[in-house]
Amino acid sequence: MTSHTSRGCQRRWPPRPRRQRPGPGPGNAARPAVHGVGGIFGTIMIAAFGLGSWAAQLGSLLVVGVYTVVVTVVLIFVVKAVTPLRVDEETEVNGLDLSVHGERGYNHAS
Repeated sequence: MTSHTSRGCQRRWPPRPRRQRPGPGPGNAARPAVHGVGGIFGTIMIAAFGLGSWAAQLGSLLVVGVYTVVVTVVLIFVVKAVTPLRVDEETEVNGLDLSVHGERGYNHAS
């Protein structure tokens, strides 16, 4: 069923539910690495194609790299001051699914 709006556009009614975006998982873990490598490659290619000087491009990579490391270390210490970064050894061995949620995330016995 569609309805017409004042602009002449058609809208679906009732609206379709939005598709759930995937949560954190093994597929999403590689995204920062992919974007980082792509950014580094693109920055170097700017100099390779003669659109920027090598010194400027490599210097910018160095500045961004140092900035990233410093901010990451600062954030780790801030978070560590507020909450522990790791669970205790027993919880880690048992698994967070069982220890925190009381259920198994993957049933490999079936």
